Amino acid sequence: MLCISVLLIVMAITGKKIRFARGPFWLPLTIFWLVYLWRILVDTLFYPYTLSRDVNQYWIWAVGACLIPMLSLLTYPPSNYFTSAYKLSFSMLIPASLLVIFHGTGWVESASGGGYDSGRLHLDALNPISVGHLGVSLVLLAIWPYLLSIKPSWGRKQIMNVGAGLLGLYLLVASASRGPIVALVATLFFYLVAQDVKRYWKAIFAATLVLLVGNRMVIFFEETGNYHPLARIESSLSGKDDAVLGRQTAYKGAIDQFLQSPILGESLEERVTGFYPHNVILESFMATGLVGGLSFSFLILYGVCISFRLVKAKSEHGWISLIFMQYLIAAQFSGALYLSTTLWTFLSINIVLHSRRKLAPAKLTIYSVGAVRA
Repeated sequence: MLCISVLLIVMAITGKKIRFARGPFWLPLTIFWLVYLWRILVDTLFYPYTLSRDVNQYWIWAVGACLIPMLSLLTYPPSNYFTSAYKLSFSMLIPASLLVIFHGTGWVESASGGGYDSGRLHLDALNPISVGHLGVSLVLLAIWPYLLSIKPSWGRKQIMNVGAGLLGLYLLVASASRGPIVALVATLFFYLVAQDVKRYWKAIFAATLVLLVGNRMVIFFEETGNYHPLARIESSLSGKDDAVLGRQTAYKGAIDQFLQSPILGESLEERVTGFYPHNVILESFMATGLVGGLSFSFLILYGVCISFRLVKAKSEHGWISLIFMQYLIAAQFSGALYLSTTLWTFLSINIVLHSRRKLAPAKLTIYSVGAVRA
């Protein structure tokens, strides 16, 4: 992926059949990444002992997994690229989800030497939060044909979409992760707000159906004792949950560090918890100060605005905007700037869609994963 990304960037720079998108986003994008890379250089070169990871990890993820792929996706793709991307993305999410459901919960070691069952579906290489977001993405792509189509017809392919949506809900509930649940609800609300009043019924029906089925799954899993999503939701509301308290500590620490060095930032990581603060907005101000933080905030606001316009204009590619919103919300609860690969790449794709002015009402009715018909 890195080699393909570099190739696209080189071709765009040399002007060989590919060119970059243009727009006001380039200035804040350039400012932020210059300041952020300077922060990574300073911390990994002079203060590596304060960081939680090996110094190479910050460069590998920030540059290799975020910056370079993001820049490559700011190039104009072929006209049929996004339609093919929907089919391929959905087709990849389904087998990935099927592989995940065959795994179980994990054992959590306690400080006293014992342990307990986490009650959360995950793999060694895929934590419960990532499993939950895998489910959210599958749900959003599964219901997208219904949201876009004015008069959907029902048949074998539509039943497959329903099955994929239920599979996504299963992963979401079994992961017992609160961030993905919030991301799904907020993304559906974002779609609803962007619709005309005449189309509210469809969005409301889809959102209500998803939430009702998800709620029944939560209750069923809690009663059977396999997974514990309801217990985790209740613990977060009680104010005594360790994960929530840890987030609050990290947020406060990030704000304090920003205030100590408000112009160019203070550190890559929050010093009290010894980790990233699990909120990319706060992290941008903590690590890069006002210079980088304001630039990053403008990029995020710009991404939200153009995503809203794409969804409101009923673009057939509006699913890309929904995935961007999902991972933007996810980045407010978990992850770091140098780890938010999906957020950076889908920000780029939304920018390219907007710059190509694909904002006309959709002329296509998407009937299923593998069929797009006029």
